[in-house]
Amino acid sequence: MNGQTAYKKLVEIAIAITHGEHPLQVDLTCPHCGSAELVYSYTIRELPDEYGFYIICPKCRRGQHFNLSPKPPNFREDLILPEFQRLEDEAMCRGDSSQ
Repeated sequence: MNGQTAYKKLVEIAIAITHGEHPLQVDLTCPHCGSAELVYSYTIRELPDEYGFYIICPKCRRGQHFNLSPKPPNFREDLILPEFQRLEDEAMCRGDSSQ
């Protein structure tokens, strides 16, 4: 899958997880390497009513970060993985709002 098509697939997966009716039934196959191991995490940003969402493949180490506002309907604090929240916090400290 080329880079643009893979990015579009990650966007589709992210939307299905954050806004879909059945987020736990989403196909988590990596569009880059084909591994069925995508990992995702919500994060809480320091800005009012802003959240982050990471989706990463641990096998090929490729993924995407999304800024979300307002709070997505499927947001759950138990889906915040500490390592991704740390990345979000570090990006906010650097002033990298695109992270």
